[in-house]
Parts: sequence; C-alpha cells; structure tokens
Amino acid sequence: MHEAKPVFVVGAPRSGTSVLTWALGQHPNLLLTEESNWLGSFAIQAAAAHAQGSVRAQRSQLSALGIDQDAFLSGLGDAIDRMILAGRLQMEIAGGVAAEHSPLQVNSDFAISRDPKERKSRWVDGTPEYSLQIPALLALFPRARFVHLMRDADQVAASLLAFRDERGRALVGSADEAYAYWLRTVRACLDAETVLGPGIIHRVRHTDLVADGEGTLRGIFDFLGEPFAPACLEPLRHRINSSFPGDAVPRTWPAAQSAIIEQARRSSAEWLASPQSALADASKRACWQVGFDESVLHAQVLQGNWETAQRMLSQTRLAFNVCGILLLVNWLLALALCIRTGDAAAAFWLGLACATVVVYLWLRRVGLRAIATRVLGRFARPGGKPG
Repeated sequence: MHEAKPVFVVGAPRSGTSVLTWALGQHPNLLLTEESNWLGSFAIQAAAAHAQGSVRAQRSQLSALGIDQDAFLSGLGDAIDRMILAGRLQMEIAGGVAAEHSPLQVNSDFAISRDPKERKSRWVDGTPEYSLQIPALLALFPRARFVHLMRDADQVAASLLAFRDERGRALVGSADEAYAYWLRTVRACLDAETVLGPGIIHRVRHTDLVADGEGTLRGIFDFLGEPFAPACLEPLRHRINSSFPGDAVPRTWPAAQSAIIEQARRSSAEWLASPQSALADASKRACWQVGFDESVLHAQVLQGNWETAQRMLSQTRLAFNVCGILLLVNWLLALALCIRTGDAAAAFWLGLACATVVVYLWLRRVGLRAIATRVLGRFARPGGKPG
C-alpha cells in the first residue's frame, strides 16, 4: 500500500531552500515539484468544511459516516499525493518542450528524472512560507518529513533586501521587516523541532551545506530513510535564484538601528550554535496546534460573515435603487412645479432636486463599490469586528 510521505524543505526565505530542493529532487525516489504555497490554506479550508459537514452530530453526513477530521484531511492528502506523482509525466513533457525551444537553458545537473525507470514514490516541495504552516501540512500528510534549512540572519536579511521578483518588486520594505520575517519563520521551525522531534523534522545549517554538501545530504537521506544518490550533489555546484549578480555578495550588513535587528542577531548566534533537540516534547503539541485550530475557526466565521455581508449588500443595492426612483420622481415634480409657477420656492426645490440626483449618480458610480468594500471588510474578520 502506497503511503503519502512528501518532503518539505522549510526555513526563512533566501536561506537556500531552492537549491536544496533541487538537490533532493535529483534522487531516484523523490520527484521535484515547483513551490506550491496552497497546501496550508487548503488544509485550513478543508478542516472548516469538515466542521460544517459535522455541525449537527449524527444528523450531519460526515458525522453519520464516522469520518473525523483527521481521516478527512489525511484522505484528501492521499489524493493530492497521488495527483502530484501522476503529474510527473506532464512535467517531463513540458521540460522536453522547453529544452527544444531554449537548448542553452538546459542544464543536466537539474533534471526532473535521470532515468525513465526511476519510480519516484515521494515528492519534495521547497516553499519557504510553509515554515509557518507545518501543523496544517501534517494534518494533510501525517507521515510527511521536514528539512529545516537555517541560515544566518544577516545573510538572509541582506538577500531579502536585495532580491526582486519577476515583476521587479521587493520582498520586504525595510531592514526591520527583513529581520522580523527571519525571526518569525525560524522560530516557527524551531517550535516544530521541539514538538515533533528529530524523527519528523531535521535541521540543516546553510554553512554545513556549503562546506560539506555530501556529508549534509547523507544526513538528510538517513533521516528520510533513503539511500544516498551522488547525483544530488550536482545542483550544489551552482548558485540559483540569487539576490546578487555574479559574485557580488554583500560585505556589510544593515546597521543595527532597532531592537528587532538586535534581537534577530542575538537569536541567530544562539540558535545556530545550539544543537537540535534529541527528543520530542509531546506535552507542547496541544499549544503548538492552537494556531491551526484558530485558523480553522477563523475560516468558519469568515464564511458565515461573508454570506451575511452578501445578503446585506443585496439589501443595500435594493434600497439604493428605490432611493434613486424616489429622487427621480422628486426631480420631475420639482421641474413641473418650476415650469408651472416659476416662483423662487419652486426654483429652489428644483435646484435641490438636481443636486441630490447628481450626488446619487456619483454614489452609484463610485460610492456604492466603496460602501460594499467597507461592509465586506468589516465582516471579513472573526466576530464581525472591524480591524
């Protein structure tokens, strides 16, 4: 029986997760996949759907069938696992087409498959944002394994500040934001290490990957229960997705101008020097799981509030149209009276009616959308409270 056992490379963005993912993807049993960034939110929405399907206990379908949340989510994870592995052929075809059109872009060190006989029963995903969604991923894939790649905070911050995406946009707006993001993601991974233990998450230092790629990869494959494959070393010979052109690496780091930068630097030195815990602390699992449970509850409340907001918007639109009809009738009456009598009171009434019609038309074109946005924004938060 096939079991879903994907591998997730996590860590702060710009920590080398891309090249490590490519390296692991050269293994004959690991299928390289693009960064996904949808699985965590999908798990939350699926858990909220399960809650909706179980809300009336035995009078609800899922409860009556005896399908609890764990079985529901892991079943969906199994289906996702099979679909991803089945997509291998499509990836290879797309790679072949790209190679025909741009042969100079082809590098044999980066391959989807190195042998048609490779069975590829697992897949690897290097989405760094999953550092903050490990509980959600485990809900979908209970037998998943995580490789935490940790890099020095200064190096990550410098890379974050220099990097631009395909549209030329920066990932962060300031040094404080870069160091804060490093702190948040690395702390989430360290919390996972404490709760899950070295059997589920394995820490790797970026300096070790650079200095001893083979030894580091052998340690990862021992953790994954897979034999070492020499082909996995080949991507490590390259710099990919770098923030700096050529060898233009930074020699100075952002000045320590705030408490958050100082905190990140102290934590970086401490965490990089400390070994990974040898045991899992199961007593902290419930507290660690709270974030996922709160996200599920938020998704449930959000759906209910969204439906309420849609009803309110429909009622508002109806009332707005009725007001428009009344204003038009008022303008016609004012116009008729002004033509008939021509006195100052009738002229004032006509002017006022014209002004109200103009305001109505302006609100209809611009204001109603803004009002709807404010209404929906109000109800897009738990409890219907404005943010």
